[in-house]
Amino acid sequence: MFKRVLIANRGEIANRIISTCLDLGIEVVAIYSDEDRSLHYLNRADYAYRVGPGPVSLSYKNKDAILAIAKMAEVDCIHAGYGFLSEDADFAKSCKDNKIEFIGSNYDVLKKSENKLNMRALAKKLDIKSVPCSQEAVKDIVSAKKTAKELGYPVMIKPVSGSHARGIRRVESEDGLEKALAASKIEAGITLSNDSLLIEKGVEKAKNIEVSVLRDNSGHILILPEVDCSIQRGYLKIVAETPAPTMDDKTRKTIKEAAAKLAEGIGLIGLASFEFLVNKDGIFFLEVNPRLTVEHSITEMVTGLDLVKYQFMISAGEKLDIYEKELKCRGVQYRNYR
Repeated sequence: MFKRVLIANRGEIANRIISTCLDLGIEVVAIYSDEDRSLHYLNRADYAYRVGPGPVSLSYKNKDAILAIAKMAEVDCIHAGYGFLSEDADFAKSCKDNKIEFIGSNYDVLKKSENKLNMRALAKKLDIKSVPCSQEAVKDIVSAKKTAKELGYPVMIKPVSGSHARGIRRVESEDGLEKALAASKIEAGITLSNDSLLIEKGVEKAKNIEVSVLRDNSGHILILPEVDCSIQRGYLKIVAETPAPTMDDKTRKTIKEAAAKLAEGIGLIGLASFEFLVNKDGIFFLEVNPRLTVEHSITEMVTGLDLVKYQFMISAGEKLDIYEKELKCRGVQYRNYR
């Protein structure tokens, strides 16, 4: 197991990771911006270092500064939690180049999963139905109109890369397409540094279902109970429920099998969450989040598992010590986390 970790994050998730580190006997190096120097999680860390001023681009997303602190503090691993650098493939590679373990998905997995179009192509290859969408990034308004007409309105405009609901627009008719496309392109370029967009069919009256998967270096897969995240505001999840209260066993089995196939398909080592839309027309793969999710705690509530501990274990080369048939859900838990 690791001796010392740097947590490349702040607030609630930093506090959460520290709790597991205390249980595992891993020393904690915390970082903070000028605006966060009084936050509680710093009091629980063994060491705390200033990483930069308030803006996240100069602090929690400052890869050079974080790596400099990591080397100075002689850590052997970095955990980025969720958000910030947790899905940054280049940062994961930089960690490896500096002989520091990145607690999360490796460079190859992060590069494969960051492109939604590539993931849809993989799903098709694995005979998993995805949300119908453009086959490539939309080049201009002419191709956008053609694609939207072929898919049928309403359509969703989304960044090809990234998550967290940034740059997403729903368009009900051709009249609003050009304006929405321009707005999404600007937002994606600013927030994700990649303004490539896709257009997908709007799936009506659908449940948003996530399935988290743990997979170790030996290929042992643990599929966790599905989470219903359908209650949303502005494409941000508000309430999570697990196990999904309206899902039948046949649908549950199909989704879990699809998640397992996708995990193997991208070569997952660690933890990832696979998202699906489910309605009367079927089950549609949406995207993958190759990291710890914001709503991971609800899964921990019902299973009694410590997902952060398993992230550390897998990154340290240890094998999973539990099988799906051994999981027992302790009722349905609800958590309002936004």
